[in-house]
Order: sequence, then structure tokens, then C-alpha cells
Amino acid sequence: METSADLLPFPKPGFAQRAFSGLFDLLYPPHCFHCAQPLPDGPNKYLCDRCFKTVRILKGESCPRCAHPGKSPTGEDCQFCRTRTLRFDAAVAAVEFGDASRAIIHALKYHGNMPAARLLGGWLAAALNDHPMRDSNLIIPVPLHRSRLAHRGFNQALLIAGTLSATVNKPLHDGNLRRIRHTETQTRMSVAKREENVKGAFSLRKPVLVAGRSIILVDDVMTTGATMSECARILKAAGARSVLAVVAARA
Repeated sequence: METSADLLPFPKPGFAQRAFSGLFDLLYPPHCFHCAQPLPDGPNKYLCDRCFKTVRILKGESCPRCAHPGKSPTGEDCQFCRTRTLRFDAAVAAVEFGDASRAIIHALKYHGNMPAARLLGGWLAAALNDHPMRDSNLIIPVPLHRSRLAHRGFNQALLIAGTLSATVNKPLHDGNLRRIRHTETQTRMSVAKREENVKGAFSLRKPVLVAGRSIILVDDVMTTGATMSECARILKAAGARSVLAVVAARA
């Protein structure tokens, strides 16, 4: 039987990490992120097989322009793309944002469960494995505003991007792209309001570092693409050759 570890591989930990993980698992046996059922010993320590079967893997099944799960059967941009101006050149999402993938992302984002970042970063590496733009030469995470970073204590996009960087052996630049204006939570906003909400919210400390580079822009979830599109606009204005938007899950 195939498990999430078989279909969506992630990097193997080093000796020290394995030793610590073994001791931790002995004291606190691993449970499925979604249903909380105990997990058997083995490489799959994030989702049980039953919950993993509910995860829709989007490789080859989403719009290549915006990663929307509603891919056009003709291969053209989907209806969502045709009604939007998106500044990134293409997009990749590992999975569709559903109950199980939401549980993993929320475990990281709101509960500080760091192993979830390693899983999500591994999913991204698998999704990029044969993508035409996989050879982009710089990875940049979508930044948090300093006030939200202080409140949360970490940037989930940076943690996911760190695993991706280590897996695909590409440099990670954090701190150059920054969020200079606090933005409201966009959960209940329309597409137009989301675009207005993030307009002018980002800048680059050193634009020269992205000039002529092909960028992989990383975040945890994409809903309308407004945030990543605005980040891509800033990167392109500084001379970036291309921007590939990459997310763990696409709503």
C-alpha cells in the first residue's frame, strides 16, 4: 500500500535528528495531524493512510498559470486566470487545500508544530521535480510583517522554503523581500479587496540581488494569488527574470 511518504517524499533527517526523534516518539507516540489516531512506526509520521487518501495531489492536475485545481481540459489558462492580472509567470501547488492538508498547515501556522514544515517543504520538492521552471536559481519566502512575526514567533513560509532549499539544493534568500505595511487578514475578502489590501505592502532591501535572477517564491497557501502576485510585481520591477509561485496547498 502506498503511503504519503511513498508518494510525497521528504528529506531524510540526520543521525542526531533521528536519535532525538526516536526518543521523542517513545515518550510521545506520533499521531495523525488530521484525525489524531496513533501512527505506526515507519517513515509516515504525519498522516495516517486513511487521511492521506483524502489529500488531492495536484501534480499535473492544476492550471499551470495559477495552480487552480480547476484546470482547463484544453490546456489553456483556466477561467480564474482569464479574469485576473497575475504578475508571476507560473504557479505550482503540491496539493489542494482540503481537510487533511488544512490540518497540517494549521498545525504549523497556528500551533508551532515544526515537523509539519518539513513535510510541506518535501511536498513542494516533489511537486517541482519535473516542472519546466524547476531550475530557477533563487528561493524567496513570502515575508510576514514584523508585528505578525513577533506575535507568531516564526514565518511558516520561511520554514517551508528552508526544507525546499535543502532538498533541491538551491540558495534561500530571506530578509531581502520584506513586508513594510501591516495588512488585514484576507480570509473573508473578495479578490478585489485582497488586491487592494496588499498593494504597496512589500519592498526589497537590495533590489540588485534579484536582478536577472529566476525566482521561486514560496508560501504555505494560495487562495486568490493576490499576495504572491504583489510580491512578484516587486521582484519583476527590480529586474527578476521570472517568478514561479510555489505553495504547499491551493484553495
